[in-house]
Amino acid sequence: MDTITWISVDIETDGPLQGTNSMRSVGMQAYTEAGSPLSSFYRVLKPIEGGITDPACMNDFWAVQPRAYAEAFDEKKQIPIIQALNELREWRFTLPIGKHFFLAKPVVFDGSWIMWYMNKYLGVPQIQWRWRDLSQFKEDIKFFAGVPNRVQSKEKKIIQANPFNHHALYDAKEQGEIWCMYYNLVQELMGTSVRKLLRLDMKEE
Repeated sequence: MDTITWISVDIETDGPLQGTNSMRSVGMQAYTEAGSPLSSFYRVLKPIEGGITDPACMNDFWAVQPRAYAEAFDEKKQIPIIQALNELREWRFTLPIGKHFFLAKPVVFDGSWIMWYMNKYLGVPQIQWRWRDLSQFKEDIKFFAGVPNRVQSKEKKIIQANPFNHHALYDAKEQGEIWCMYYNLVQELMGTSVRKLLRLDMKEE
């Protein structure tokens, strides 16, 4: 049975459109299958060449998040996109050998941005990506006996403990802790069947 590593992913952008808007920061936190934290990755990126910011995103979101805005748009911390992506790839290779599952909420946003950047700036996906969606996982297990009641207060505490909302790394950590909490509880209830539920033993995707 392959060793599983969870990699919780969060990104911050200046708009919704890849190729028009830019991914401003990316954070990832890795965990063992049992939920023990491994290492983390965080970078603030330069905007894409010719990119523009989305007025609605800037006015409706970033304007009311001054602390997060100052971090994600800090020009002193920005590094070139290709450098950041190569460093991300190298960081991933330092993680335990086995299956790496990337976690996002939702995958359709964070995952698609990561893959767009990897394809555009590194030519092709340089590493195999397996994505799992936290919101979908919670939806799939909400009818399991006792799950909602047993995790509701714990999840609330994890969210409240986040010291820096909308910071890509801290949000990735928050999300990863919640995933591991749910996974461990469902594993307790289902045993190894949780691997089937999440399609963890599929050879390729």
